[in-house]
Amino acid sequence: MHSLFRAALLVAAPSAPCLSAPALALFPAIQDAPAPGFSLAQAPFPGAPTFGATTTLANGEFVVFDGLDVFQYARDGSLLQHLGAIDTWAFPSFILADPDEDELYVGESSTGKIHRFFVGQHTDPDLLATLPFNYDAAQFDDTALFVSAATCGFLCGNEIWRLDLATNQLRLVARVRGASGPLVFDGAAGLYYAISAAFLPPPPRATKIYRWSAAQLAGGNVLGLADAQFIAGGFEGAARLAFDRRLGALYLVENNFASGANRIRRVLGAPAESPILVEGQPFRSLANLSLDAGTGPAQLRAFQPLSDAVLTYTTSDFVDPPERFELAPRRPALALSGPGASGPGPFTLRLEHGPASGLARVLLFRAAGAQAPERVHLVAGLPLFLGVAPHLFGLATLAGPELFRLRANGGLELDYTNPGGLEGQLAAQLVLYDSAGRVAGTSNVAFL
Repeated sequence: MHSLFRAALLVAAPSAPCLSAPALALFPAIQDAPAPGFSLAQAPFPGAPTFGATTTLANGEFVVFDGLDVFQYARDGSLLQHLGAIDTWAFPSFILADPDEDELYVGESSTGKIHRFFVGQHTDPDLLATLPFNYDAAQFDDTALFVSAATCGFLCGNEIWRLDLATNQLRLVARVRGASGPLVFDGAAGLYYAISAAFLPPPPRATKIYRWSAAQLAGGNVLGLADAQFIAGGFEGAARLAFDRRLGALYLVENNFASGANRIRRVLGAPAESPILVEGQPFRSLANLSLDAGTGPAQLRAFQPLSDAVLTYTTSDFVDPPERFELAPRRPALALSGPGASGPGPFTLRLEHGPASGLARVLLFRAAGAQAPERVHLVAGLPLFLGVAPHLFGLATLAGPELFRLRANGGLELDYTNPGGLEGQLAAQLVLYDSAGRVAGTSNVAFL
Protein backbone atom coordinates (compact mmCIF):
# COMPACT_ATOMS: atom_id res chain seq x y z
CA MET A 1 0.00 0.00 0.00
CA HIS A 2 1.55 3.30 -1.06
CA SER A 3 -0.31 6.35 0.15
CA LEU A 4 -0.55 8.91 2.94
CA PHE A 5 -2.00 6.10 5.06
CA ARG A 6 1.31 4.29 5.47
CA ALA A 7 3.29 7.52 5.80
CA ALA A 8 0.98 8.73 8.53
CA LEU A 9 1.55 5.55 10.50
CA LEU A 10 5.28 6.19 10.53
CA VAL A 11 4.76 9.76 11.71
CA ALA A 12 2.24 8.80 14.39
CA ALA A 13 3.96 5.70 15.76
CA PRO A 14 6.60 7.37 18.02
CA SER A 15 3.96 9.29 19.97
CA ALA A 16 1.54 6.43 20.54
CA PRO A 17 3.16 5.02 23.74
CA CYS A 18 2.92 8.43 25.44
CA LEU A 19 -0.81 7.97 26.10
CA SER A 20 -1.24 5.79 29.16
CA ALA A 21 -4.49 4.00 29.98
CA PRO A 22 -5.41 6.56 32.68
CA ALA A 23 -4.74 9.39 30.23
CA LEU A 24 -6.89 7.77 27.57
CA ALA A 25 -9.71 7.40 30.08
CA LEU A 26 -9.90 11.18 30.35
CA PHE A 27 -11.24 11.37 26.80
CA PRO A 28 -14.99 10.79 26.45
CA ALA A 29 -16.15 7.88 24.35
CA ILE A 30 -17.09 9.29 20.96
CA GLN A 31 -19.03 7.28 18.42
CA ASP A 32 -19.32 7.63 14.67
CA ALA A 33 -22.34 9.82 13.95
CA PRO A 34 -24.78 9.03 11.12
CA ALA A 35 -26.57 11.79 9.24
CA PRO A 36 -30.24 12.44 10.05
CA GLY A 37 -32.41 9.85 8.34
CA PHE A 38 -29.75 7.13 8.71
CA SER A 39 -28.76 4.68 11.42
CA LEU A 40 -25.51 2.93 12.29
CA ALA A 41 -25.35 -0.61 13.62
CA GLN A 42 -22.22 -2.42 14.71
CA ALA A 43 -21.61 -5.54 12.65
CA PRO A 44 -19.61 -8.65 13.61
CA PHE A 45 -15.91 -8.52 12.80
CA PRO A 46 -14.01 -11.41 14.38
CA GLY A 47 -10.44 -10.68 15.32
CA ALA A 48 -9.29 -9.04 12.10
CA PRO A 49 -5.92 -7.27 12.30
CA THR A 50 -5.74 -3.50 12.27
CA PHE A 51 -4.68 -3.33 8.63
CA GLY A 52 -6.72 -6.23 7.27
CA ALA A 53 -8.75 -5.87 4.10
CA THR A 54 -12.38 -6.94 3.95
CA THR A 55 -15.34 -6.86 1.61
CA THR A 56 -19.03 -7.56 2.26
CA LEU A 57 -21.06 -9.69 -0.12
CA ALA A 58 -24.66 -9.02 -1.17
CA ASN A 59 -26.01 -11.77 1.11
CA GLY A 60 -24.36 -10.20 4.16
CA GLU A 61 -21.46 -12.63 4.33
CA PHE A 62 -18.02 -11.02 4.40
CA VAL A 63 -14.47 -11.97 3.49
CA VAL A 64 -11.29 -10.94 5.31
CA PHE A 65 -7.69 -10.93 4.09
CA ASP A 66 -5.40 -10.61 7.12
CA GLY A 67 -2.17 -10.42 5.14
CA LEU A 68 -1.72 -14.16 4.90
CA ASP A 69 -5.04 -16.03 5.03
CA VAL A 70 -8.42 -15.33 3.44
CA PHE A 71 -11.50 -16.27 5.49
CA GLN A 72 -15.19 -16.17 4.62
CA TYR A 73 -17.65 -15.41 7.44
CA ALA A 74 -21.41 -15.59 7.82
CA ARG A 75 -23.41 -12.44 8.54
CA ASP A 76 -23.34 -13.28 12.26
CA GLY A 77 -19.54 -13.53 12.28
CA SER A 78 -19.26 -17.32 12.38
CA LEU A 79 -16.55 -18.82 10.21
CA LEU A 80 -17.77 -20.44 7.01
CA GLN A 81 -14.62 -21.29 5.09
CA HIS A 82 -10.87 -20.83 4.99
CA LEU A 83 -10.48 -19.88 1.34
CA GLY A 84 -6.70 -20.23 1.20
CA ALA A 85 -3.49 -18.36 1.90
CA ILE A 86 -0.63 -16.64 0.12
CA ASP A 87 2.97 -17.80 0.62
CA THR A 88 4.18 -15.28 3.20
CA TRP A 89 2.62 -12.46 5.21
CA ALA A 90 2.26 -9.17 3.31
CA PHE A 91 0.65 -5.79 3.90
CA PRO A 92 -2.97 -5.98 2.64
CA SER A 93 -4.01 -3.50 -0.04
CA PHE A 94 -7.47 -4.59 -1.16
CA ILE A 95 -9.93 -7.44 -1.54
CA LEU A 96 -12.60 -7.20 -4.22
CA ALA A 97 -15.39 -9.57 -5.26
CA ASP A 98 -16.24 -9.86 -8.94
CA PRO A 99 -19.73 -8.73 -10.08
CA ASP A 100 -21.11 -12.30 -9.77
CA GLU A 101 -19.43 -12.73 -6.36
CA ASP A 102 -17.81 -15.99 -7.46
CA GLU A 103 -14.21 -14.79 -7.44
CA LEU A 104 -12.15 -12.60 -5.10
CA TYR A 105 -9.15 -10.49 -6.10
CA VAL A 106 -6.64 -9.86 -3.34
CA GLY A 107 -3.81 -7.33 -3.52
CA GLU A 108 -0.86 -6.79 -1.19
CA SER A 109 1.77 -4.06 -1.28
CA SER A 110 4.77 -5.80 0.29
CA THR A 111 5.64 -7.67 -2.91
CA GLY A 112 2.91 -6.23 -5.16
CA LYS A 113 1.27 -9.56 -5.96
CA ILE A 114 -2.39 -9.86 -6.95
CA HIS A 115 -4.05 -13.23 -6.34
CA ARG A 116 -7.40 -14.76 -7.17
CA PHE A 117 -9.44 -16.77 -4.65
CA PHE A 118 -12.90 -18.33 -4.99
CA VAL A 119 -15.94 -17.65 -2.81
CA GLY A 120 -16.97 -20.70 -0.77
CA GLN A 121 -14.00 -22.83 -1.85
CA HIS A 122 -10.64 -23.63 -0.29
CA THR A 123 -8.05 -23.47 -3.07
CA ASP A 124 -4.47 -22.54 -3.75
CA PRO A 125 -4.74 -18.96 -5.03
CA ASP A 126 -3.92 -18.05 -8.61
CA LEU A 127 -1.17 -15.46 -9.05
CA LEU A 128 -2.52 -13.05 -11.67
CA ALA A 129 0.03 -10.24 -11.76
CA THR A 130 2.60 -8.25 -9.82
CA LEU A 131 2.18 -4.49 -9.53
CA PRO A 132 4.44 -2.93 -6.89
CA PHE A 133 2.67 -0.85 -4.25
CA ASN A 134 -0.81 -1.70 -5.49
CA TYR A 135 -3.47 0.15 -3.47
CA ASP A 136 -6.99 -0.39 -4.83
CA ALA A 137 -8.86 -2.15 -7.63
CA ALA A 138 -12.17 -1.84 -9.46
CA GLN A 139 -14.10 -4.00 -11.91
CA PHE A 140 -16.96 -3.23 -14.30
CA ASP A 141 -17.39 -6.72 -15.73
CA ASP A 142 -15.61 -10.06 -15.60
CA THR A 143 -13.16 -9.29 -18.41
CA ALA A 144 -10.66 -7.07 -16.60
CA LEU A 145 -9.46 -5.66 -13.30
CA PHE A 146 -8.31 -2.04 -13.07
CA VAL A 147 -5.62 -1.50 -10.43
CA SER A 148 -4.30 1.68 -8.80
CA ALA A 149 -0.58 1.22 -8.08
CA ALA A 150 2.47 3.41 -7.50
CA THR A 151 4.81 1.10 -9.34
CA CYS A 152 7.71 3.58 -9.35
CA GLY A 153 7.74 3.96 -5.55
CA PHE A 154 7.27 7.03 -3.39
CA LEU A 155 6.77 10.66 -4.49
CA CYS A 156 6.76 9.84 -8.20
CA GLY A 157 3.06 9.66 -8.98
CA ASN A 158 0.60 6.84 -9.43
CA GLU A 159 -0.61 4.62 -12.26
CA ILE A 160 -3.77 2.77 -13.25
CA TRP A 161 -3.32 -0.59 -14.96
CA ARG A 162 -5.76 -2.87 -16.77
CA LEU A 163 -5.33 -6.55 -15.96
CA ASP A 164 -6.91 -8.82 -18.59
CA LEU A 165 -8.43 -11.70 -16.62
CA ALA A 166 -8.35 -14.10 -19.58
CA THR A 167 -4.67 -13.65 -20.43
CA ASN A 168 -3.22 -11.97 -17.28
CA GLN A 169 -1.73 -9.33 -19.55
CA LEU A 170 -1.21 -5.83 -18.12
CA ARG A 171 -1.77 -2.54 -19.95
CA LEU A 172 -0.97 0.91 -18.57
CA VAL A 173 -4.16 2.98 -18.71
CA ALA A 174 -3.33 6.20 -16.89
CA ARG A 175 -0.47 8.00 -15.18
CA VAL A 176 -1.30 10.71 -12.62
CA ARG A 177 0.41 12.82 -9.98
CA GLY A 178 -0.05 12.46 -6.24
CA ALA A 179 -0.38 9.56 -3.82
CA SER A 180 -2.11 6.30 -4.66
CA GLY A 181 -5.83 6.84 -4.88
CA PRO A 182 -9.04 4.79 -4.89
CA LEU A 183 -11.08 4.07 -8.00
CA VAL A 184 -14.58 2.81 -8.85
CA PHE A 185 -16.72 2.24 -11.95
CA ASP A 186 -20.13 3.76 -12.56
CA GLY A 187 -23.00 2.14 -14.46
CA ALA A 188 -21.75 3.46 -17.81
CA ALA A 189 -18.28 1.89 -17.38
CA GLY A 190 -16.76 5.26 -16.57
CA LEU A 191 -13.93 5.16 -14.06
CA TYR A 192 -13.78 7.56 -11.10
CA TYR A 193 -10.44 8.25 -9.45
CA ALA A 194 -9.57 10.37 -6.40
CA ILE A 195 -6.21 12.16 -6.26
CA SER A 196 -4.54 13.41 -3.08
CA ALA A 197 -1.25 15.12 -2.29
CA ALA A 198 1.74 12.81 -1.82
CA PHE A 199 3.35 14.57 1.15
CA LEU A 200 2.60 15.29 4.81
CA PRO A 201 0.99 17.36 6.03
CA PRO A 202 -1.18 17.67 2.92
CA PRO A 203 -2.42 21.06 1.79
CA PRO A 204 -5.91 21.85 3.06
CA ARG A 205 -8.72 20.31 1.02
CA ALA A 206 -6.40 19.08 -1.71
CA THR A 207 -8.29 15.96 -2.78
CA LYS A 208 -10.02 16.01 -6.17
CA ILE A 209 -12.15 13.47 -8.05
CA TYR A 210 -11.91 12.84 -11.81
CA ARG A 211 -13.62 10.52 -14.29
CA TRP A 212 -12.53 8.86 -17.53
CA SER A 213 -15.19 7.59 -19.94
CA ALA A 214 -15.51 4.01 -21.14
CA ALA A 215 -14.40 5.08 -24.62
CA GLN A 216 -11.24 6.66 -23.24
CA LEU A 217 -10.39 3.57 -21.20
CA ALA A 218 -10.77 1.36 -24.28
CA GLY A 219 -8.79 3.68 -26.55
CA GLY A 220 -5.32 2.34 -25.84
CA ASN A 221 -3.68 5.70 -25.07
CA VAL A 222 -2.05 6.36 -21.72
CA LEU A 223 -4.38 8.87 -20.11
CA GLY A 224 -3.71 11.73 -17.73
CA LEU A 225 -5.78 14.07 -15.63
CA ALA A 226 -5.95 16.47 -18.58
CA ASP A 227 -8.00 13.83 -20.40
CA ALA A 228 -10.40 13.31 -17.49
CA GLN A 229 -13.60 15.07 -16.51
CA PHE A 230 -13.21 17.03 -13.29
CA ILE A 231 -16.00 15.96 -10.91
CA ALA A 232 -15.32 17.82 -7.67
CA GLY A 233 -12.53 19.01 -5.38
CA GLY A 234 -11.81 20.40 -1.94
CA PHE A 235 -12.05 17.15 0.05
CA GLU A 236 -9.84 16.07 2.97
CA GLY A 237 -8.25 12.92 1.65
CA ALA A 238 -9.54 9.85 -0.17
CA ALA A 239 -9.33 6.31 1.19
CA ARG A 240 -12.04 4.55 -0.81
CA LEU A 241 -14.80 5.19 -3.35
CA ALA A 242 -18.08 3.35 -3.95
CA PHE A 243 -20.80 3.79 -6.56
CA ASP A 244 -24.50 2.94 -6.33
CA ARG A 245 -25.49 2.06 -9.91
CA ARG A 246 -29.21 1.98 -9.06
CA LEU A 247 -29.19 5.47 -7.59
CA GLY A 248 -26.33 6.90 -9.66
CA ALA A 249 -24.62 7.94 -6.42
CA LEU A 250 -20.89 8.30 -5.76
CA TYR A 251 -19.56 7.86 -2.20
CA LEU A 252 -16.19 8.96 -0.83
CA VAL A 253 -14.33 7.97 2.34
CA GLU A 254 -12.24 10.90 3.56
CA ASN A 255 -9.30 10.31 5.94
CA ASN A 256 -7.01 13.16 6.96
CA PHE A 257 -4.25 12.25 9.38
CA ALA A 258 -3.24 15.89 9.90
CA SER A 259 -6.66 17.25 10.89
CA GLY A 260 -8.02 13.99 12.29
CA ALA A 261 -11.11 14.20 10.07
CA ASN A 262 -12.63 11.01 8.73
CA ARG A 263 -16.07 10.70 7.18
CA ILE A 264 -18.19 9.22 4.42
CA ARG A 265 -19.85 11.56 1.91
CA ARG A 266 -22.19 11.26 -0.99
CA VAL A 267 -20.44 13.32 -3.67
CA LEU A 268 -22.80 15.78 -5.34
CA GLY A 269 -20.24 18.50 -6.07
CA ALA A 270 -17.97 20.51 -3.79
CA PRO A 271 -17.87 19.57 -0.06
CA ALA A 272 -20.56 22.09 0.79
CA GLU A 273 -22.85 20.34 -1.72
CA SER A 274 -21.87 16.78 -0.72
CA PRO A 275 -23.76 15.62 2.36
CA ILE A 276 -21.87 13.80 5.11
CA LEU A 277 -23.46 10.41 5.76
CA VAL A 278 -21.10 9.38 8.57
CA GLU A 279 -18.87 11.64 10.68
CA GLY A 280 -16.14 9.44 12.13
CA GLN A 281 -14.43 9.65 15.49
CA PRO A 282 -11.47 12.08 15.38
CA PHE A 283 -8.08 10.65 14.46
CA ARG A 284 -9.37 7.26 13.44
CA SER A 285 -9.27 5.74 9.98
CA LEU A 286 -12.26 4.59 7.95
CA ALA A 287 -11.65 1.83 5.40
CA ASN A 288 -13.06 -1.20 3.56
CA LEU A 289 -16.13 0.52 2.14
CA SER A 290 -18.65 -1.94 0.67
CA LEU A 291 -21.96 -1.00 -0.95
CA ASP A 292 -25.05 -3.11 -1.48
CA ALA A 293 -27.58 -1.04 -3.43
CA GLY A 294 -30.36 -3.49 -2.60
CA THR A 295 -33.03 -5.00 -4.81
CA GLY A 296 -36.28 -3.67 -3.36
CA PRO A 297 -38.02 -0.35 -4.01
CA ALA A 298 -36.38 1.40 -1.02
CA GLN A 299 -33.14 3.23 -1.76
CA LEU A 300 -30.04 4.07 0.26
CA ARG A 301 -31.40 7.53 1.04
CA ALA A 302 -32.37 9.36 4.19
CA PHE A 303 -35.70 8.48 5.83
CA GLN A 304 -36.37 5.48 3.58
CA PRO A 305 -37.75 2.23 5.04
CA LEU A 306 -35.18 -0.29 6.16
CA SER A 307 -34.25 -2.64 3.31
CA ASP A 308 -31.25 -4.56 1.99
CA ALA A 309 -29.59 -1.32 0.81
CA VAL A 310 -26.58 -0.75 3.07
CA LEU A 311 -23.08 0.75 3.25
CA THR A 312 -20.55 -1.23 5.31
CA TYR A 313 -17.17 0.06 6.51
CA THR A 314 -14.50 -0.45 9.16
CA THR A 315 -12.96 2.03 11.58
CA SER A 316 -9.62 1.70 13.37
CA ASP A 317 -7.49 3.57 15.89
CA PHE A 318 -4.39 1.59 14.73
CA VAL A 319 -4.07 -0.08 18.16
CA ASP A 320 -7.18 -2.12 18.95
CA PRO A 321 -8.86 -4.46 16.47
CA PRO A 322 -10.97 -2.54 13.96
CA GLU A 323 -14.73 -2.24 14.28
CA ARG A 324 -17.21 -2.82 11.48
CA PHE A 325 -20.43 -0.83 10.96
CA GLU A 326 -23.45 -0.85 8.67
CA LEU A 327 -25.10 2.39 7.55
CA ALA A 328 -28.75 2.03 6.55
CA PRO A 329 -31.76 4.36 6.19
CA ARG A 330 -33.80 5.11 9.32
CA ARG A 331 -37.47 5.64 8.66
CA PRO A 332 -39.28 8.16 10.91
CA ALA A 333 -41.16 6.24 13.61
CA LEU A 334 -44.83 7.03 14.36
CA ALA A 335 -46.79 5.77 17.38
CA LEU A 336 -50.23 6.43 18.87
CA SER A 337 -50.44 6.18 22.64
CA GLY A 338 -52.62 7.12 25.60
CA PRO A 339 -56.04 6.10 26.94
CA GLY A 340 -57.67 6.98 23.63
CA ALA A 341 -55.61 4.33 21.85
CA SER A 342 -57.71 1.58 23.44
CA GLY A 343 -60.98 3.34 24.32
CA PRO A 344 -62.59 6.75 24.79
CA GLY A 345 -60.21 9.50 25.82
CA PRO A 346 -57.16 11.46 24.69
CA PHE A 347 -54.34 9.98 22.63
CA THR A 348 -51.04 11.35 21.40
CA LEU A 349 -49.60 11.07 17.93
CA ARG A 350 -45.82 10.94 18.45
CA LEU A 351 -43.14 11.04 15.74
CA GLU A 352 -39.42 10.42 16.23
CA HIS A 353 -36.43 10.69 13.85
CA GLY A 354 -38.09 12.92 11.26
CA PRO A 355 -36.34 15.69 9.26
CA ALA A 356 -34.93 18.37 11.56
CA SER A 357 -37.23 21.41 11.65
CA GLY A 358 -39.18 19.87 8.79
CA LEU A 359 -42.90 19.68 8.16
CA ALA A 360 -45.53 16.96 8.47
CA ARG A 361 -48.93 16.38 6.96
CA VAL A 362 -51.12 14.03 8.98
CA LEU A 363 -53.13 11.35 7.20
CA LEU A 364 -55.91 9.54 9.05
CA PHE A 365 -57.82 6.76 7.32
CA ARG A 366 -59.82 3.63 8.01
CA ALA A 367 -57.61 0.82 9.27
CA ALA A 368 -59.39 -1.59 6.95
CA GLY A 369 -58.14 0.49 4.01
CA ALA A 370 -54.46 0.21 4.97
CA GLN A 371 -52.25 -1.27 2.25
CA ALA A 372 -49.81 -4.04 3.12
CA PRO A 373 -47.34 -3.91 1.60
CA GLU A 374 -47.38 -0.16 1.20
CA ARG A 375 -47.78 1.35 -2.25
CA VAL A 376 -44.69 3.04 -3.65
CA HIS A 377 -45.03 6.35 -5.50
CA LEU A 378 -42.07 8.12 -7.12
CA VAL A 379 -42.01 11.81 -6.24
CA ALA A 380 -39.12 13.70 -7.89
CA GLY A 381 -37.25 10.38 -8.08
CA LEU A 382 -37.81 9.61 -4.40
CA PRO A 383 -39.75 6.44 -3.52
CA LEU A 384 -42.64 7.48 -1.26
CA PHE A 385 -44.21 4.64 0.72
CA LEU A 386 -47.92 5.12 1.51
CA GLY A 387 -50.16 2.81 3.47
CA VAL A 388 -53.42 4.47 2.46
CA ALA A 389 -55.33 3.12 -0.53
CA PRO A 390 -55.26 5.50 -3.53
CA HIS A 391 -59.06 5.97 -3.58
CA LEU A 392 -58.97 7.01 0.09
CA PHE A 393 -56.01 9.36 -0.17
CA GLY A 394 -58.14 12.45 -0.80
CA LEU A 395 -60.21 11.66 2.28
CA ALA A 396 -57.26 10.86 4.52
CA THR A 397 -56.12 14.30 5.72
CA LEU A 398 -56.97 15.01 9.32
CA ALA A 399 -56.50 18.76 9.15
CA GLY A 400 -57.00 19.58 5.50
CA PRO A 401 -53.91 21.23 4.00
CA GLU A 402 -52.41 22.07 7.41
CA LEU A 403 -48.72 21.33 7.89
CA PHE A 404 -47.16 20.88 11.31
CA ARG A 405 -43.61 22.04 12.07
CA LEU A 406 -41.24 19.40 13.46
CA ARG A 407 -38.83 20.14 16.26
CA ALA A 408 -35.07 20.54 15.72
CA ASN A 409 -34.63 16.88 16.68
CA GLY A 410 -37.19 15.77 14.07
CA GLY A 411 -39.86 15.03 16.67
CA LEU A 412 -43.55 15.92 16.78
CA GLU A 413 -46.36 15.39 19.30
CA LEU A 414 -50.04 16.11 18.58
CA ASP A 415 -52.93 15.46 20.94
CA TYR A 416 -56.34 14.17 19.81
CA THR A 417 -59.43 12.65 21.39
CA ASN A 418 -61.14 9.37 20.69
CA PRO A 419 -64.86 9.93 21.43
CA GLY A 420 -65.25 6.17 21.55
CA GLY A 421 -65.55 3.50 18.92
CA LEU A 422 -62.39 4.46 16.96
CA GLU A 423 -60.15 1.84 18.53
CA GLY A 424 -59.23 -0.76 15.93
CA GLN A 425 -60.83 1.38 13.23
CA LEU A 426 -58.27 4.16 12.64
CA ALA A 427 -54.82 4.30 11.04
CA ALA A 428 -52.40 7.23 10.77
CA GLN A 429 -49.37 8.06 8.67
CA LEU A 430 -47.31 11.21 8.16
CA VAL A 431 -46.00 12.63 4.90
CA LEU A 432 -42.78 14.44 5.76
CA TYR A 433 -40.91 17.37 4.23
CA ASP A 434 -37.48 18.80 4.99
CA SER A 435 -36.94 22.31 6.33
CA ALA A 436 -36.93 23.67 2.77
CA GLY A 437 -40.34 22.14 2.03
CA ARG A 438 -39.08 19.29 -0.17
CA VAL A 439 -40.70 15.91 0.26
CA ALA A 440 -38.44 13.70 2.41
CA GLY A 441 -40.43 10.53 3.01
CA THR A 442 -43.18 9.04 5.12
CA SER A 443 -43.52 7.49 8.55
CA ASN A 444 -44.72 3.98 9.19
CA VAL A 445 -48.46 3.40 9.53
CA ALA A 446 -49.69 3.41 13.15
CA PHE A 447 -53.01 1.97 14.30
CA LEU A 448 -55.40 2.80 17.14
